[in-house]
Order: sequence, then C-alpha cells, then structure tokens
Amino acid sequence: MRYLIAFILALLLAPTPTTLAGDDLVDVSYTFRISMYGGGAHGCAVNGKTMTARHVVDVRNSILEPLPKARFRYDFFENANRSGVGEAAMVSPFSDLAVVKLDKEPPFGYADLGPEPKIGDRLRWVEYDFRRASKAYQPRGRSGKVVSVFAGLIVIEAEATKGASGGCAYNDANEVVGLISYKKETDDEKWVTGIAGLYGEWWAR
Repeated sequence: MRYLIAFILALLLAPTPTTLAGDDLVDVSYTFRISMYGGGAHGCAVNGKTMTARHVVDVRNSILEPLPKARFRYDFFENANRSGVGEAAMVSPFSDLAVVKLDKEPPFGYADLGPEPKIGDRLRWVEYDFRRASKAYQPRGRSGKVVSVFAGLIVIEAEATKGASGGCAYNDANEVVGLISYKKETDDEKWVTGIAGLYGEWWAR
C-alpha cells in the first residue's frame, strides 16, 4: 500500500505537458527558452539530444578556433523547476545546428524525430511575442507552409520573429523536423523562414 501511495503521488506531482494557445496550437513541451549575451533564443529537446541553432552558441571568428563553452540560462516555459544553465557541446560543420548540454534532463523527455517534410506541409513553432509591449517575450505559437525543401534546408512562407532561432519546428504529428534558423525578405516584400533540417545527413561522419 505504501508503494502504491508513493506511485500515485509521483504521478500527481509529475510535470504536465504544456500546449500553447496562441495564433496556432503548439505543444511547447520540448522547446526551451535561452537567455545569453543580453538576448533571447530557443532550444529543442529531440531524439535524445538538446539542441539549438549553431549561430546562437558559436561565437568564433573562425572555425579553426576551438569551440568555446558558450554558457547560457534556460527554462522550459511553465516549469520553473526546470530552469538552469547550459553550454555548447558540439556544432555541425555544415548546418546551423548545435548540440548543447543542460544541467537537468528535459521535464518531458525528447520529441520524436520526423521525416523530411513535403512542399505544402504546415510546420509549427514557438517564438517570442513582440506585438505589444505588455506581451513582450511571452511565448507565441506560429505556423507556416513549406514552399521549398533542398539539401537539408526547409523554407516556409512566414516571418519568424527575432529570437525564434533554435526552436523546434513541429509537423502535424508533433514530430520535430528541424530547428528555426533564419528569415529573409523576398523581392515581393514578403518573408520566408529557413529551418535547418534534422533528418538525413545533417551531422559529420
């Protein structure tokens, strides 16, 4: 009986996955916020790794220099007990991807890795909300439609906000297919966002 009570209490006290109700519904359980150098970014717990965009943590002037242990603070949104300190561990030599080491395990484990998306698929992510000062840096759910996929890069027709870099990009099955990387304005005054894909040969052998 004592073990049964302990088991029930453990279930009741376990963190509950969080779904963000914003412009789009996004499960934020595997996305974490990063604060470093006075700015904000995001990271992603996926397929047994904690990751972010390489440009968030790789501050070297040359790839010939050793990778510094760039340190940052992080949290998993509504889970105050899941905040702490992380540092850069490895970077991809040819993609905007980096593996980081956190001082705690992700509260909900790791998202599943999804397959290469197809043109027309809709992807979702979490970013900081800068629409109003009263909402600044609050999480906002977003989505965009895939318009191009090539060489491990996914391009969606949407403008991710500053600080979205490194966050999980989810497909409709809530699998992670890549990390938010950059945004670019097109000649017709619209915006696209680049996502560094996590499928296939994204890492050095």
